[in-house]
Amino acid sequence: MVAAAAAVLFLTSEAAPGSYCPPEAPSSIDQFLAPNTAVFIGNIAQADGKPVYQVSEMLWGELPGRQRYGRPDLRMYAVRLDSKGNPIAGCEPDWLPLDHEWITDIRRALQIKLPANLTIWIRSATGDADIAGVDVTLLSGNGKQYRGVTGVDGRFELPSPIPPGAYRIQAKKAGYETADESVAVVPGGGGFARVLLSPLKDSQRN
Repeated sequence: MVAAAAAVLFLTSEAAPGSYCPPEAPSSIDQFLAPNTAVFIGNIAQADGKPVYQVSEMLWGELPGRQRYGRPDLRMYAVRLDSKGNPIAGCEPDWLPLDHEWITDIRRALQIKLPANLTIWIRSATGDADIAGVDVTLLSGNGKQYRGVTGVDGRFELPSPIPPGAYRIQAKKAGYETADESVAVVPGGGGFARVLLSPLKDSQRN
């Protein structure tokens, strides 16, 4: 168990279904980085009986109404969020000092989790041409799907960042062979995944 001087902040609520309020300070980094968590360096003040999140560096997630904070008395906090992304009240706040042995490992673990932007670029395999109107599906290892259609530049940009990991891209358009390719999305990255479509041969056309 973590000593009282090196505790971790958890906020939850008895009114929120599925909310979680640990009975004691966490004993592992995985417990610190639980799902639906916002992690930041800063401090927590009180105003009218409510917490005010004074953030010097946001490491993970979002906190509505947070304030910029640059004072020297900084700590690391992990705030539990409800299904709408709001902090859940109910648990006494705890914290980790910045010289705690977990800090470096927590930063590394958060970096690995950073979502990434991805643009899928569909081009012709037989010529230097972009292909518009291609139905694109991006499939994650856990079954989640992202769908879209390429524009006139042959590109489909995912509207929001996605978790890093291995994905499959399926691209379909009438008159072309269906493409099914793998792509690795790196943490915090951004870039293109290029897919080439080959026109159907005369013998393949109906």
